[in-house]
Amino acid sequence: LKSPWLARSVCVLALSHMKRKTRKCAQTPSRVDEGDPVTDVEEQIEANVHVNDIFDDLFEPLTPEEFVEHCWGQGVSSWSVNEPVLDRIRSGFWKGDVRAVLEDCRKEDNGRHASDDIEVMENEFHNRRKTLHQPFCFCPAALEIKNAFIRRCGDLGHEVEIGVYFSKSDGAASDWHFDNNHNITVQISGQKDWYHIEGDVNAFVSTGMQEMPRNRFEQTRSTPSTGYSESTCYNMRPGSVLYIPPGHWHRVCAVEDCFSVNIRVTSVLHSRWIAEAVFSGLLAKFHPGVSRAIGPGDWGGAFKQDVREQVAHVTSHLETMMNQCRIPRCIPFEFEHTDGLHLGANLSFLERLNFLAPPLREHAVVGVNPLVSLGLKKRDERMMVLELTSVSGISTMDYLHFSIICSRKLHEPLVDLRNEGIFSTQQVSESGETSLDTLLRVLLHANVLFLHEERDAGMGPRRVRRKFCGPSSSSQVPAQGLSSVPERIDAATSSLTA
Repeated sequence: LKSPWLARSVCVLALSHMKRKTRKCAQTPSRVDEGDPVTDVEEQIEANVHVNDIFDDLFEPLTPEEFVEHCWGQGVSSWSVNEPVLDRIRSGFWKGDVRAVLEDCRKEDNGRHASDDIEVMENEFHNRRKTLHQPFCFCPAALEIKNAFIRRCGDLGHEVEIGVYFSKSDGAASDWHFDNNHNITVQISGQKDWYHIEGDVNAFVSTGMQEMPRNRFEQTRSTPSTGYSESTCYNMRPGSVLYIPPGHWHRVCAVEDCFSVNIRVTSVLHSRWIAEAVFSGLLAKFHPGVSRAIGPGDWGGAFKQDVREQVAHVTSHLETMMNQCRIPRCIPFEFEHTDGLHLGANLSFLERLNFLAPPLREHAVVGVNPLVSLGLKKRDERMMVLELTSVSGISTMDYLHFSIICSRKLHEPLVDLRNEGIFSTQQVSESGETSLDTLLRVLLHANVLFLHEERDAGMGPRRVRRKFCGPSSSSQVPAQGLSSVPERIDAATSSLTA
């Protein structure tokens, strides 16, 4: 049977009736701002902008799952999309109009760019030939690609973002660098040359070749020769697609005035997950009300007794800490409940997508992941909003900003869950509210909650129904339909040059 997680989009906001670009809400592209003058660019945009299924078409002749199985993390791959697909992608990014695209981009704090700021950026691009890079774009096609990636391949990373680049042919080329994310770049217009040298896929931070090392690990990292004989050049033309794994060195030079879109998928190294779990676990166990700051006696010599106690606790409870502090998953979202970087969805939407852990036992106890905070907002007499926020305890890395719209009947039990940090499923049976059971299963699957009883007993995490995940060293999840299309896969993968 086919997994519902691999099925086509469910309940995705239709974009086929888009008449022209809205200036108010990028997350609701079907809304028209009445009274807003129609610009020449808007008149040129086709009456119907179809962006559904762009994600599927992006990897043809492979499916996204087949691409992951054969190419993800295994080196550089390059291919091209056909002209009709490119036209749909181009239309979904307002045909590359600089101002229109910038209006649908956000700052790091999720704020919109003011009109004056956009004018400054346009002036720098057109008159000073400066490359415009906006890492957080929410044009219609960007929203569709991001949401489709989360639904189909969300287990591959903890964050998916879409960025845009506008470059001039006589602008400055980028320096040699590598990124700590997977990068899929689609060339929309003009030409670019990408120079590439292989690197270490286990990159935990993006860095430039000329940047000073900040620690011993960075200082001992080998730096490759960047001569033309040591690098490979990929010439990107309209419709070209290039995949580069994390840690691979590259520099980019615009050959013509051009516009490109990049899909960034950021993953978390196991070492960071372990560090997050240890930090959160020690805070919960030892730090309330007691000073544990480094002081006299900690700068050298033998460890003090209170430090030894913490080390012993980590040694004996590390697996439990990690089970209770898993990195939150990406959660599929609905456009109408999304505001830039802050995503959201109805509980019923997530249930229809089967974004759920298996049914809970009657007397199971769940706990709140120490990486996550729960915010509760009453909306009206029927509905409320559960805001999920997760920011690293040892850095500024964001893991999750998501709102779930659900029945207000859940407010009281959610107050108990927020205040106590634990919740018994026996209360679900007593309340008779089926949506509470659904919500708990969604939160368990998202790693917002963990199963307290099993983890405390040292049994490890309960298995959840995974919708899709890429290949790993411990298990292989076959892509849908792989066994029936071996010849097509062989032919397609041979065309992906590396």
